[in-house]
Amino acid sequence: MGIQPSTDSAFQQPYTYRAHAEAQPGQTGKAAFNAATWELGLSSDQFAAGQAVTIGNILRFTQAGLNGGKPIVLNSVISWGSPDSSVTQFSAEKRIYRDGSFKQWESEDKEYRAELDMSLLDGPNTFLLTLNVFKAGGSESMEIHSAWRIPANWKSGDALVKLGEQVVHETREPAYNGDGVISGTSSSTDTWSTANYRAEGIVDGTTDVPLNERGISGALLSASFDSLPDEDLGFNDDNGRLKAASSPTGAFIEKAPDPDSLKLWENSQADNFGARPAADNYVPAEGTYYHELKAGIDNWYNATPSFEHLEMSLKLRAGTQSGKQVIFLPNELKTYIDVPPADKPDDHSPSNRIEGVLASVDGQKGFHHDSLVPFGTLMTWQGQKDGKPLTVKMSLKPGPEANQVTRCWTAALPSRTRDLNRDICSTFVVPSGWQHGQALERVSSYVTDTRPGDNGQPVTRTWRSNPAAPK
Repeated sequence: MGIQPSTDSAFQQPYTYRAHAEAQPGQTGKAAFNAATWELGLSSDQFAAGQAVTIGNILRFTQAGLNGGKPIVLNSVISWGSPDSSVTQFSAEKRIYRDGSFKQWESEDKEYRAELDMSLLDGPNTFLLTLNVFKAGGSESMEIHSAWRIPANWKSGDALVKLGEQVVHETREPAYNGDGVISGTSSSTDTWSTANYRAEGIVDGTTDVPLNERGISGALLSASFDSLPDEDLGFNDDNGRLKAASSPTGAFIEKAPDPDSLKLWENSQADNFGARPAADNYVPAEGTYYHELKAGIDNWYNATPSFEHLEMSLKLRAGTQSGKQVIFLPNELKTYIDVPPADKPDDHSPSNRIEGVLASVDGQKGFHHDSLVPFGTLMTWQGQKDGKPLTVKMSLKPGPEANQVTRCWTAALPSRTRDLNRDICSTFVVPSGWQHGQALERVSSYVTDTRPGDNGQPVTRTWRSNPAAPK
């Protein structure tokens, strides 16, 4: 796949974009397909005003065994059956939407169609270009995907990071019931991917156990997110009730200053796995889903100047890559702090809500289910708000017991009158013989909050749960 000077006047452009793919029997263990080639014209004048790129009106698709091995020529159309001879040009100033189509082509006999489009990949800095050729009626299609990442601080003229390619071949045919009547469609799909396709950030190192002295497995990390129960906004989960204590494992403080208790809410949301995961109905996540964390007082929306209500949200992705289960920690994380005025503690208007958008300093990170996820800091997200830095870190450490692991969020965020420095940690028990597909139980949580004291020296307060204590 690449761009080269054009040697064919048919494309009417100085450059040719050419993609070639082939798979032979025995190479991949999947069905073979005859070699296929996509070709179209491109032009780009980086010195011209607007730095425009033009996509040619001719696309040529060649596949051995198809059309006698001769190229199928497709011409640009506005919509199917409506020829389009206008110039398709994009400039630096033209806004282009991801999840959109750039151009369509159709063969003269209308038997074949093609489309070039862009779609979202894993986050705000990645995207997918897809060139698809398919038969009218949808009986067969051949797609080639190119995955890209935009480096931080990218500007015009800088290179992009290529994450790899993928080819998808799909055939469809009518399905018949026992009476010989068409009852639907039967499809067959084969996919070939380069080793690095959507694989950037996969952490090196593997483990054959879910928990050891060095860290945990990627499967266990995945379950720590998607097997959390769907807690309601009343914080009815016992482990979400936190009481002032002398330390994360220390004695409770009976006459603690305001606030003397907190509520912690942590939840993963998606339509593709169980609403209330438990040992008998937990279904591991597939695809993208949101993980949210909230820490506040009484009801989830309540906050006082003595403890800012904090929320964090990130979009995770779970699935299969190169035949292995994988979880990706995303490039972006969002934070929200509610700080109502002291004389109006119930005022939750947007003006009292501080929002931050943070980006990972390392890009996304991926862990196969047998990856070793080491103890220590896993991810760091950073940003700025009103000229002040924002930082959130996610880390892992051994739990209080030998069969436990603790996952922590450390947030350093600007608030209205002071900086917020807070740790929010949850401990999970790992049953003996644990395997992917089993839910994890969160057995305890704690929050520490550090801020300047009356004399300017930092003061740290702690709230922790104790499921075994009487309520």
